[in-house]
Amino acid sequence: MDIDLGTGGAGTGTGGPPGSRKVAAAPKRTWLYVVIGVAAVAVLALILVFLPKEVSVPNVVGLSQADATTAAEKENLVLTVAGIEYTTALPEGAVASQYPDPGALVPKSDPLYVMLASQKPKVQVPDVTGQKLGAAVDSLRKAGLDLAPVKLTASEKDLGTVLAQDPQAGATVDAGIGVTLTVSKGPAPAPAPVPNLVGMDQQTAVSIIEALGFKASVQQIDSSEPKGTVVSQDPKPGTVLDPGSTVTINVSKSSQTSTTPAPTTTTVAPTTTTVAATTTLPPTTEPPTTEPPTTEPPTTEPPATTDTTEALPSNILYEADWSSGMNGWSGTSGWTTTGGMLVNNGEGEVGSGSPAMITAPYQPDTPDYIIVSVIALTGTTKPVAGPVKAFGEAARVTSAGGYTMGCGPSPVSGSDNLFLANPAKGEQLTDTILDGAPFDPGTGWHTYRLEVSGSTISVSVDSILEIKVTDSRWTDPGKLGLWAAGTPISVKSFKVYRAQ
Repeated sequence: MDIDLGTGGAGTGTGGPPGSRKVAAAPKRTWLYVVIGVAAVAVLALILVFLPKEVSVPNVVGLSQADATTAAEKENLVLTVAGIEYTTALPEGAVASQYPDPGALVPKSDPLYVMLASQKPKVQVPDVTGQKLGAAVDSLRKAGLDLAPVKLTASEKDLGTVLAQDPQAGATVDAGIGVTLTVSKGPAPAPAPVPNLVGMDQQTAVSIIEALGFKASVQQIDSSEPKGTVVSQDPKPGTVLDPGSTVTINVSKSSQTSTTPAPTTTTVAPTTTTVAATTTLPPTTEPPTTEPPTTEPPTTEPPATTDTTEALPSNILYEADWSSGMNGWSGTSGWTTTGGMLVNNGEGEVGSGSPAMITAPYQPDTPDYIIVSVIALTGTTKPVAGPVKAFGEAARVTSAGGYTMGCGPSPVSGSDNLFLANPAKGEQLTDTILDGAPFDPGTGWHTYRLEVSGSTISVSVDSILEIKVTDSRWTDPGKLGLWAAGTPISVKSFKVYRAQ
Protein backbone atom coordinates (compact mmCIF):
# COMPACT_ATOMS: atom_id res chain seq x y z
CA MET A 1 0.00 0.00 0.00
CA ASP A 2 1.42 3.42 -1.02
CA ILE A 3 1.23 6.38 1.33
CA ASP A 4 1.06 9.97 0.07
CA LEU A 5 3.18 12.36 2.18
CA GLY A 6 1.59 15.42 0.54
CA THR A 7 4.77 17.20 -0.53
CA GLY A 8 3.26 18.56 -3.72
CA GLY A 9 6.30 17.59 -5.83
CA ALA A 10 6.03 15.88 -9.18
CA GLY A 11 5.79 12.12 -8.86
CA THR A 12 7.08 9.39 -11.02
CA GLY A 13 4.93 6.42 -9.89
CA THR A 14 1.57 5.30 -11.12
CA GLY A 15 -1.69 5.19 -9.17
CA GLY A 16 -1.11 8.42 -7.27
CA PRO A 17 -1.60 12.10 -7.89
CA PRO A 18 1.11 13.98 -9.64
CA GLY A 19 4.01 14.96 -7.46
CA SER A 20 3.56 12.12 -4.83
CA ARG A 21 6.24 9.50 -3.82
CA LYS A 22 6.23 6.03 -2.15
CA VAL A 23 7.86 4.94 1.20
CA ALA A 24 8.56 1.39 2.73
CA ALA A 25 5.63 -0.32 4.78
CA ALA A 26 5.95 -0.85 8.67
CA PRO A 27 6.86 -4.44 9.87
CA LYS A 28 3.94 -6.82 10.86
CA ARG A 29 3.29 -7.27 14.69
CA THR A 30 1.42 -10.65 14.72
CA TRP A 31 4.15 -12.30 16.81
CA LEU A 32 3.50 -9.86 19.64
CA TYR A 33 -0.11 -10.92 19.95
CA VAL A 34 0.90 -14.56 19.98
CA VAL A 35 3.30 -14.01 22.85
CA ILE A 36 0.72 -12.10 24.85
CA GLY A 37 -1.86 -14.87 24.34
CA VAL A 38 0.53 -17.58 25.38
CA ALA A 39 1.41 -15.67 28.53
CA ALA A 40 -2.21 -15.18 29.43
CA VAL A 41 -2.94 -18.87 29.05
CA ALA A 42 0.05 -19.73 31.24
CA VAL A 43 -1.08 -17.38 33.98
CA LEU A 44 -4.61 -18.75 33.85
CA ALA A 45 -3.27 -22.31 34.03
CA LEU A 46 -1.21 -21.40 37.07
CA ILE A 47 -4.27 -19.87 38.73
CA LEU A 48 -6.34 -22.97 38.01
CA VAL A 49 -3.59 -25.25 39.34
CA PHE A 50 -3.24 -23.46 42.65
CA LEU A 51 -6.91 -22.72 43.25
CA PRO A 52 -8.77 -25.60 45.21
CA LYS A 53 -11.38 -27.60 43.36
CA GLU A 54 -14.57 -27.68 45.42
CA VAL A 55 -17.42 -30.18 45.25
CA SER A 56 -20.88 -30.33 46.80
CA VAL A 57 -21.27 -32.81 49.67
CA PRO A 58 -23.95 -35.44 48.93
CA ASN A 59 -26.64 -36.48 51.43
CA VAL A 60 -25.77 -40.01 52.63
CA VAL A 61 -27.89 -40.19 55.81
CA GLY A 62 -30.01 -43.35 55.79
CA LEU A 63 -27.85 -45.11 53.20
CA SER A 64 -25.97 -48.29 53.93
CA GLN A 65 -22.24 -47.91 54.40
CA ALA A 66 -21.60 -49.40 50.96
CA ASP A 67 -24.05 -47.06 49.20
CA ALA A 68 -22.73 -44.05 51.11
CA THR A 69 -19.19 -44.93 50.04
CA THR A 70 -20.28 -45.04 46.39
CA ALA A 71 -22.05 -41.66 46.68
CA ALA A 72 -18.99 -40.07 48.27
CA GLU A 73 -16.63 -41.45 45.65
CA LYS A 74 -18.76 -39.97 42.84
CA GLU A 75 -17.94 -36.54 44.27
CA ASN A 76 -14.28 -37.46 44.81
CA LEU A 77 -14.76 -37.54 48.58
CA VAL A 78 -13.48 -40.17 51.04
CA LEU A 79 -16.12 -41.74 53.31
CA THR A 80 -14.71 -42.05 56.85
CA VAL A 81 -16.56 -43.82 59.70
CA ALA A 82 -16.19 -41.71 62.84
CA GLY A 83 -18.11 -43.93 65.25
CA ILE A 84 -21.40 -45.54 66.30
CA GLU A 85 -24.62 -43.70 67.08
CA TYR A 86 -27.40 -45.49 68.98
CA THR A 87 -30.78 -45.18 67.29
CA THR A 88 -33.80 -47.37 66.65
CA ALA A 89 -35.01 -45.19 63.76
CA LEU A 90 -32.55 -46.64 61.25
CA PRO A 91 -31.39 -50.14 60.35
CA GLU A 92 -28.23 -51.49 61.96
CA GLY A 93 -25.16 -50.16 60.11
CA ALA A 94 -26.94 -47.37 58.18
CA VAL A 95 -25.53 -43.82 58.17
CA ALA A 96 -27.12 -42.02 61.13
CA SER A 97 -25.44 -38.61 60.65
CA GLN A 98 -22.71 -36.95 58.57
CA TYR A 99 -20.26 -34.06 58.54
CA PRO A 100 -20.05 -31.79 56.57
CA ASP A 101 -23.76 -31.31 56.01
CA PRO A 102 -25.31 -32.11 52.63
CA GLY A 103 -24.77 -29.32 50.06
CA ALA A 104 -21.64 -27.91 51.69
CA LEU A 105 -18.77 -27.05 49.27
CA VAL A 106 -15.57 -28.81 50.16
CA PRO A 107 -12.31 -29.53 48.35
CA LYS A 108 -12.09 -32.74 46.41
CA SER A 109 -10.54 -35.71 48.23
CA ASP A 110 -11.69 -34.33 51.59
CA PRO A 111 -13.10 -36.87 54.11
CA LEU A 112 -16.85 -37.18 54.56
CA TYR A 113 -17.32 -38.24 58.19
CA VAL A 114 -20.29 -40.44 59.08
CA MET A 115 -21.73 -42.09 62.20
CA LEU A 116 -23.21 -45.54 61.68
CA ALA A 117 -26.49 -46.51 63.37
CA SER A 118 -26.53 -49.19 66.06
CA GLN A 119 -29.64 -50.55 67.72
CA LYS A 120 -27.62 -51.87 70.68
CA PRO A 121 -27.09 -49.29 73.40
CA LYS A 122 -23.71 -48.88 75.01
CA VAL A 123 -23.37 -49.65 78.70
CA GLN A 124 -20.58 -49.46 81.24
CA VAL A 125 -19.31 -52.67 82.83
CA PRO A 126 -19.67 -52.57 86.62
CA ASP A 127 -16.94 -53.75 88.99
CA VAL A 128 -18.05 -57.10 90.45
CA THR A 129 -14.69 -58.40 91.67
CA GLY A 130 -14.82 -59.39 95.30
CA GLN A 131 -18.56 -60.04 95.16
CA LYS A 132 -20.20 -63.43 95.57
CA LEU A 133 -21.26 -65.00 92.29
CA GLY A 134 -24.99 -64.51 92.89
CA ALA A 135 -24.58 -60.82 93.70
CA ALA A 136 -22.22 -60.34 90.74
CA VAL A 137 -24.75 -61.84 88.32
CA ASP A 138 -27.44 -59.51 89.65
CA SER A 139 -25.13 -56.50 89.16
CA LEU A 140 -24.34 -57.48 85.58
CA ARG A 141 -27.98 -57.99 84.67
CA LYS A 142 -29.00 -54.67 86.19
CA ALA A 143 -26.36 -53.05 83.97
CA GLY A 144 -27.86 -54.71 80.88
CA LEU A 145 -25.15 -57.36 80.54
CA ASP A 146 -25.23 -61.14 80.46
CA LEU A 147 -23.02 -63.79 82.05
CA ALA A 148 -20.56 -65.81 79.97
CA PRO A 149 -19.47 -69.30 81.12
CA VAL A 150 -17.83 -69.03 84.54
CA LYS A 151 -14.18 -69.97 85.01
CA LEU A 152 -13.40 -71.74 88.29
CA THR A 153 -10.01 -71.67 89.97
CA ALA A 154 -8.54 -72.61 93.33
CA SER A 155 -8.01 -69.61 95.58
CA GLU A 156 -7.66 -68.63 99.22
CA LYS A 157 -10.77 -66.51 98.74
CA ASP A 158 -14.10 -67.93 99.91
CA LEU A 159 -15.97 -70.29 97.64
CA GLY A 160 -17.94 -68.37 95.00
CA THR A 161 -15.96 -65.11 95.26
CA VAL A 162 -15.38 -63.32 91.94
CA LEU A 163 -11.63 -62.96 91.42
CA ALA A 164 -11.52 -61.32 87.97
CA GLN A 165 -13.76 -60.22 85.13
CA ASP A 166 -13.51 -59.69 81.38
CA PRO A 167 -14.27 -57.04 80.09
CA GLN A 168 -12.74 -54.98 82.85
CA ALA A 169 -14.76 -52.68 85.09
CA GLY A 170 -15.49 -49.30 83.49
CA ALA A 171 -15.28 -50.54 79.89
CA THR A 172 -18.01 -49.32 77.52
CA VAL A 173 -19.53 -52.23 75.62
CA ASP A 174 -22.67 -53.21 73.72
CA ALA A 175 -25.57 -54.06 75.98
CA GLY A 176 -26.28 -57.77 76.27
CA ILE A 177 -22.74 -59.09 75.81
CA GLY A 178 -21.51 -61.82 78.15
CA VAL A 179 -19.03 -60.98 80.88
CA THR A 180 -16.63 -63.77 81.83
CA LEU A 181 -16.12 -64.14 85.57
CA THR A 182 -13.27 -66.03 87.21
CA VAL A 183 -14.65 -67.44 90.45
CA SER A 184 -12.93 -69.01 93.43
CA LYS A 185 -13.70 -72.61 94.23
CA GLY A 186 -11.86 -72.26 97.50
CA PRO A 187 -8.37 -73.37 98.46
CA ALA A 188 -6.78 -76.32 96.70
CA PRO A 189 -7.95 -79.62 98.18
CA ALA A 190 -6.36 -80.36 101.53
CA PRO A 191 -5.38 -83.78 102.86
CA ALA A 192 -8.49 -85.69 103.87
CA PRO A 193 -9.33 -88.96 105.61
CA VAL A 194 -10.47 -91.94 103.57
CA PRO A 195 -14.08 -92.92 104.40
CA ASN A 196 -15.24 -96.46 105.03
CA LEU A 197 -16.20 -97.82 101.61
CA VAL A 198 -16.72 -101.48 102.50
CA GLY A 199 -20.23 -102.70 101.74
CA MET A 200 -20.94 -100.02 99.14
CA ASP A 201 -21.49 -100.80 95.48
CA GLN A 202 -18.58 -100.08 93.15
CA GLN A 203 -20.09 -97.02 91.44
CA THR A 204 -20.95 -95.35 94.71
CA ALA A 205 -17.52 -95.99 96.20
CA VAL A 206 -15.73 -94.67 93.11
CA SER A 207 -17.85 -91.51 93.06
CA ILE A 208 -17.03 -90.81 96.70
CA ILE A 209 -13.31 -91.40 96.17
CA GLU A 210 -13.23 -89.02 93.20
CA ALA A 211 -15.39 -86.42 94.92
CA LEU A 212 -12.81 -86.25 97.72
CA GLY A 213 -10.04 -85.56 95.20
CA PHE A 214 -8.54 -89.06 95.24
CA LYS A 215 -7.99 -91.53 92.39
CA ALA A 216 -9.86 -94.81 92.41
CA SER A 217 -8.30 -98.16 91.57
CA VAL A 218 -10.71 -101.09 91.28
CA GLN A 219 -9.57 -104.69 91.73
CA GLN A 220 -11.92 -107.61 91.05
CA ILE A 221 -11.65 -110.47 93.57
CA ASP A 222 -13.47 -113.69 94.38
CA SER A 223 -15.95 -113.24 97.18
CA SER A 224 -19.25 -114.55 98.47
CA GLU A 225 -20.54 -110.98 98.60
CA PRO A 226 -22.94 -109.83 95.85
CA LYS A 227 -21.30 -108.87 92.59
CA GLY A 228 -20.01 -105.27 92.56
CA THR A 229 -19.83 -104.94 96.36
CA VAL A 230 -16.71 -103.40 97.92
CA VAL A 231 -15.18 -106.16 100.06
CA SER A 232 -12.08 -104.35 101.30
CA GLN A 233 -10.07 -101.21 100.72
CA ASP A 234 -6.53 -99.88 100.88
CA PRO A 235 -5.69 -97.72 102.76
CA LYS A 236 -8.02 -98.44 105.65
CA PRO A 237 -10.76 -95.99 106.71
CA GLY A 238 -9.53 -92.91 108.53
CA THR A 239 -6.16 -92.78 106.76
CA VAL A 240 -5.34 -89.18 105.80
CA LEU A 241 -4.21 -88.84 102.19
CA ASP A 242 -3.05 -85.96 100.00
CA PRO A 243 -5.22 -84.95 97.03
CA GLY A 244 -4.53 -87.15 94.02
CA SER A 245 -3.59 -90.19 96.10
CA THR A 246 -4.89 -93.57 94.99
CA VAL A 247 -7.49 -95.50 96.96
CA THR A 248 -7.79 -99.16 95.98
CA ILE A 249 -11.07 -100.98 96.44
CA ASN A 250 -11.44 -104.75 96.11
CA VAL A 251 -14.79 -105.54 94.50
CA SER A 252 -16.56 -108.87 94.44
CA LYS A 253 -16.72 -110.45 91.00
CA SER A 254 -19.24 -113.07 92.12
CA SER A 255 -22.08 -113.70 89.71
CA GLN A 256 -24.44 -113.47 92.66
CA THR A 257 -26.81 -110.52 92.39
CA SER A 258 -27.92 -108.24 95.16
CA THR A 259 -31.14 -109.12 96.91
CA THR A 260 -33.72 -106.97 98.57
CA PRO A 261 -32.97 -106.25 102.25
CA ALA A 262 -35.69 -108.54 103.65
CA PRO A 263 -38.30 -110.87 102.15
CA THR A 264 -41.15 -108.93 103.70
CA THR A 265 -40.30 -105.76 101.80
CA THR A 266 -41.88 -107.03 98.58
CA THR A 267 -45.01 -108.55 100.11
CA VAL A 268 -46.47 -105.48 101.78
CA ALA A 269 -50.15 -105.13 100.93
CA PRO A 270 -50.81 -102.19 98.59
CA THR A 271 -53.14 -100.55 101.10
CA THR A 272 -50.71 -100.79 104.00
CA THR A 273 -49.57 -97.48 105.35
CA THR A 274 -47.16 -98.73 108.03
CA VAL A 275 -44.76 -101.68 107.76
CA ALA A 276 -43.48 -103.23 110.96
CA ALA A 277 -40.94 -105.38 109.13
CA THR A 278 -39.04 -102.34 108.03
CA THR A 279 -37.29 -102.20 111.40
CA THR A 280 -34.85 -104.77 110.05
CA LEU A 281 -33.74 -102.49 107.22
CA PRO A 282 -30.51 -100.52 107.69
CA PRO A 283 -31.26 -96.77 107.65
CA THR A 284 -28.97 -96.17 104.68
CA THR A 285 -30.78 -98.56 102.31
CA GLU A 286 -32.48 -97.09 99.27
CA PRO A 287 -36.18 -98.00 98.75
CA PRO A 288 -36.23 -101.29 96.77
CA THR A 289 -36.56 -100.67 93.06
CA THR A 290 -38.26 -104.05 92.52
CA GLU A 291 -41.33 -103.04 94.50
CA PRO A 292 -44.64 -103.04 92.59
CA PRO A 293 -45.79 -99.53 91.67
CA THR A 294 -48.66 -99.74 94.15
CA THR A 295 -46.49 -100.88 97.06
CA GLU A 296 -45.12 -98.39 99.56
CA PRO A 297 -41.31 -98.43 99.90
CA PRO A 298 -40.77 -99.75 103.43
CA THR A 299 -37.96 -97.38 104.38
CA THR A 300 -40.09 -94.28 104.21
CA GLU A 301 -42.15 -94.79 107.37
CA PRO A 302 -41.07 -95.31 110.98
CA PRO A 303 -42.68 -98.46 112.44
CA ALA A 304 -44.43 -96.72 115.31
CA THR A 305 -46.16 -93.94 113.42
CA THR A 306 -49.86 -94.04 112.55
CA ASP A 307 -49.89 -90.72 110.69
CA THR A 308 -50.91 -91.68 107.18
CA THR A 309 -49.65 -88.35 105.81
CA GLU A 310 -46.13 -89.72 106.28
CA ALA A 311 -46.72 -92.92 104.32
CA LEU A 312 -45.15 -93.05 100.87
CA PRO A 313 -47.91 -92.93 98.24
CA SER A 314 -48.23 -95.66 95.68
CA ASN A 315 -48.32 -93.61 92.48
CA ILE A 316 -44.98 -92.30 91.31
CA LEU A 317 -45.00 -89.08 89.25
CA TYR A 318 -41.36 -88.88 88.22
CA GLU A 319 -38.08 -90.75 88.63
CA ALA A 320 -34.73 -89.25 87.65
CA ASP A 321 -32.50 -91.12 85.23
CA TRP A 322 -28.87 -89.98 85.10
CA SER A 323 -27.53 -93.09 83.35
CA SER A 324 -26.72 -91.13 80.19
CA GLY A 325 -26.04 -87.66 81.56
CA MET A 326 -28.08 -84.81 82.99
CA ASN A 327 -31.21 -85.72 80.98
CA GLY A 328 -32.86 -82.33 81.35
CA TRP A 329 -31.61 -81.40 84.82
CA SER A 330 -30.23 -77.87 84.79
CA GLY A 331 -28.75 -75.45 87.28
CA THR A 332 -25.58 -73.81 88.49
CA SER A 333 -22.03 -75.04 87.92
CA GLY A 334 -20.58 -77.84 90.01
CA TRP A 335 -23.19 -80.45 89.07
CA THR A 336 -22.17 -83.47 86.99
CA THR A 337 -23.21 -87.08 86.54
CA THR A 338 -21.10 -90.17 87.07
CA GLY A 339 -22.01 -93.83 87.24
CA GLY A 340 -25.71 -93.06 86.94
CA MET A 341 -25.63 -90.65 89.86
CA LEU A 342 -25.89 -86.87 90.18
CA VAL A 343 -22.82 -85.39 91.88
CA ASN A 344 -22.04 -81.94 93.28
CA ASN A 345 -18.34 -81.32 93.84
CA GLY A 346 -18.81 -78.68 96.53
CA GLU A 347 -18.61 -75.64 94.29
CA GLY A 348 -22.17 -74.55 94.99
CA GLU A 349 -22.79 -71.63 97.34
CA VAL A 350 -25.70 -69.80 98.86
CA GLY A 351 -24.31 -66.35 98.00
CA SER A 352 -26.86 -63.60 98.46
CA GLY A 353 -29.64 -66.02 99.34
CA SER A 354 -30.07 -68.06 96.17
CA PRO A 355 -28.93 -71.67 96.74
CA ALA A 356 -26.88 -73.44 94.08
CA MET A 357 -29.96 -75.25 92.86
CA ILE A 358 -30.45 -77.80 90.12
CA THR A 359 -34.02 -78.42 89.02
CA ALA A 360 -35.67 -81.50 87.56
CA PRO A 361 -37.13 -81.41 84.04
CA TYR A 362 -40.45 -82.58 85.53
CA GLN A 363 -43.08 -79.90 86.24
CA PRO A 364 -45.63 -81.04 88.86
CA ASP A 365 -49.30 -80.79 87.93
CA THR A 366 -50.27 -80.58 91.59
CA PRO A 367 -48.98 -78.53 94.54
CA ASP A 368 -49.21 -81.64 96.76
CA TYR A 369 -46.34 -84.07 96.26
CA ILE A 370 -43.50 -85.88 97.99
CA ILE A 371 -39.83 -85.85 97.02
CA VAL A 372 -37.75 -88.87 98.08
CA SER A 373 -34.03 -88.91 97.32
CA VAL A 374 -31.09 -91.02 98.47
CA ILE A 375 -28.06 -88.83 99.15
CA ALA A 376 -24.58 -89.32 100.61
CA LEU A 377 -22.44 -86.48 101.89
CA THR A 378 -18.98 -87.07 100.42
CA GLY A 379 -17.15 -84.38 102.36
CA THR A 380 -17.40 -82.45 105.60
CA THR A 381 -19.64 -79.42 106.18
CA LYS A 382 -17.44 -78.10 108.99
CA PRO A 383 -16.09 -75.69 110.11
CA VAL A 384 -18.96 -73.27 109.73
CA ALA A 385 -17.79 -70.02 108.13
CA GLY A 386 -19.44 -67.50 105.85
CA PRO A 387 -22.62 -68.57 104.06
CA VAL A 388 -24.45 -71.64 105.35
CA LYS A 389 -22.92 -74.90 104.12
CA ALA A 390 -25.58 -77.53 103.56
CA PHE A 391 -27.51 -79.55 101.00
CA GLY A 392 -31.07 -80.69 100.53
CA GLU A 393 -34.26 -80.81 98.50
CA ALA A 394 -36.51 -78.03 97.23
CA ALA A 395 -40.23 -77.98 96.44
CA ARG A 396 -42.78 -75.49 95.08
CA VAL A 397 -39.94 -73.33 93.78
CA THR A 398 -41.16 -70.23 91.90
CA SER A 399 -39.66 -66.88 90.95
CA ALA A 400 -40.98 -65.58 94.27
CA GLY A 401 -39.72 -68.35 96.56
CA GLY A 402 -40.40 -71.88 97.75
CA TYR A 403 -39.67 -74.51 100.43
CA THR A 404 -36.25 -76.01 101.09
CA MET A 405 -35.20 -78.88 103.30
CA GLY A 406 -31.58 -78.59 104.37
CA CYS A 407 -29.04 -80.79 106.11
CA GLY A 408 -25.91 -79.25 107.57
CA PRO A 409 -24.37 -77.51 110.57
CA SER A 410 -26.56 -75.05 112.45
CA PRO A 411 -25.43 -71.47 111.77
CA VAL A 412 -26.10 -70.78 115.46
CA SER A 413 -24.69 -73.76 117.35
CA GLY A 414 -22.48 -75.34 114.68
CA SER A 415 -24.04 -78.75 115.42
CA ASP A 416 -25.29 -80.89 112.58
CA ASN A 417 -29.02 -80.58 112.02
CA LEU A 418 -31.95 -80.69 109.63
CA PHE A 419 -33.94 -77.58 108.90
CA LEU A 420 -37.01 -76.55 106.93
CA ALA A 421 -37.22 -73.05 105.46
CA ASN A 422 -39.57 -71.00 103.28
CA PRO A 423 -37.26 -68.33 101.82
CA ALA A 424 -38.43 -65.79 99.28
CA LYS A 425 -36.17 -64.84 96.39
CA GLY A 426 -33.06 -63.12 97.73
CA GLU A 427 -33.69 -64.07 101.36
CA GLN A 428 -31.04 -65.87 103.41
CA LEU A 429 -31.94 -69.46 104.32
CA THR A 430 -30.95 -68.85 107.93
CA ASP A 431 -33.45 -65.99 108.21
CA THR A 432 -36.48 -68.03 107.20
CA ILE A 433 -36.13 -71.26 109.21
CA LEU A 434 -39.50 -72.81 110.07
CA ASP A 435 -38.16 -75.63 112.26
CA GLY A 436 -35.10 -77.81 112.80
CA ALA A 437 -33.96 -81.10 114.32
CA PRO A 438 -30.56 -82.53 115.31
CA PHE A 439 -29.11 -84.89 112.70
CA ASP A 440 -25.59 -85.87 111.63
CA PRO A 441 -25.51 -87.17 108.02
CA GLY A 442 -21.97 -88.55 108.29
CA THR A 443 -20.82 -89.92 104.95
CA GLY A 444 -23.39 -92.71 104.60
CA TRP A 445 -26.42 -92.97 102.38
CA HIS A 446 -29.68 -91.62 103.78
CA THR A 447 -33.19 -91.40 102.38
CA TYR A 448 -34.48 -87.82 102.60
CA ARG A 449 -38.19 -87.13 102.22
CA LEU A 450 -39.82 -83.71 101.77
CA GLU A 451 -43.61 -83.50 101.53
CA VAL A 452 -45.71 -80.47 100.62
CA SER A 453 -49.39 -81.20 101.14
CA GLY A 454 -51.66 -78.21 101.45
CA SER A 455 -50.26 -76.08 104.25
CA THR A 456 -48.54 -79.05 105.91
CA ILE A 457 -44.82 -79.38 105.23
CA SER A 458 -42.85 -82.32 106.64
CA VAL A 459 -39.34 -83.77 106.54
CA SER A 460 -38.35 -87.39 107.22
CA VAL A 461 -34.96 -89.10 107.16
CA ASP A 462 -34.61 -92.87 106.94
CA SER A 463 -38.32 -93.34 107.67
CA ILE A 464 -38.26 -91.19 110.79
CA LEU A 465 -40.43 -88.07 110.86
CA GLU A 466 -38.17 -85.22 111.97
CA ILE A 467 -40.03 -82.00 111.14
CA LYS A 468 -43.68 -81.19 110.58
CA VAL A 469 -44.99 -77.62 110.36
CA THR A 470 -47.94 -75.66 109.02
CA ASP A 471 -47.16 -72.89 106.55
CA SER A 472 -49.19 -71.47 103.65
CA ARG A 473 -46.68 -69.03 102.16
CA TRP A 474 -46.17 -70.93 98.91
CA THR A 475 -49.04 -72.86 97.30
CA ASP A 476 -48.04 -72.98 93.62
CA PRO A 477 -46.77 -76.38 92.31
CA GLY A 478 -43.62 -74.63 91.08
CA LYS A 479 -40.47 -76.58 90.30
CA LEU A 480 -38.59 -79.14 92.38
CA GLY A 481 -35.00 -80.18 92.69
CA LEU A 482 -31.88 -80.33 94.79
CA TRP A 483 -29.45 -77.77 96.13
CA ALA A 484 -25.99 -77.70 97.65
CA ALA A 485 -23.96 -75.01 99.37
CA GLY A 486 -20.27 -75.73 99.77
CA THR A 487 -20.84 -79.45 100.28
CA PRO A 488 -19.85 -82.31 97.93
CA ILE A 489 -22.71 -84.81 97.64
CA SER A 490 -23.72 -87.83 95.57
CA VAL A 491 -27.39 -88.44 94.74
CA LYS A 492 -28.25 -92.06 93.99
CA SER A 493 -31.96 -91.61 93.26
CA PHE A 494 -34.65 -88.94 93.09
CA LYS A 495 -38.34 -89.77 92.92
CA VAL A 496 -41.55 -87.73 93.11
CA TYR A 497 -44.83 -89.15 94.40
CA ARG A 498 -48.32 -87.71 94.49
CA ALA A 499 -49.34 -86.87 98.06
CA GLN A 500 -52.41 -88.76 99.25
